[in-house]
Amino acid sequence: MTNAAGKPAGKSHVERLLDGVVMEHWQGANGGYAGKSFNRLDSTTGQWMQHWVDNGGLSAIMTGAFEEKNLVYRRELKRRDGTPALSRMTFFNLGPDKVRQLVEQSIDGGKTWSKQFDLQYKRRAA
Repeated sequence: MTNAAGKPAGKSHVERLLDGVVMEHWQGANGGYAGKSFNRLDSTTGQWMQHWVDNGGLSAIMTGAFEEKNLVYRRELKRRDGTPALSRMTFFNLGPDKVRQLVEQSIDGGKTWSKQFDLQYKRRAA
């Protein structure tokens, strides 16, 4: 995994569990920050659900859907300073072995967005 500048950003191991759950084990490049996400398609609503937890105490639930070819997750949150915000996380398919993950945040109801992080995942050779 690399950041937008092409520098190592971390490692991720993704696996399928329980007939349709996708679990990610994420470790930051510096070794300190780590998290896990559970993702699944809700067959009754047609929406993707993600539950992210990390070693910093964050637990976030996002809902997502495909918009054209990209999977976009969204959630509402309160920032640490109490400001309401919107978050969106977009996965772009860059080919059979690459995915771009762009996370953005808005504090003006979605009029403007600021980039939180921009990562590229590349499948390791078997």
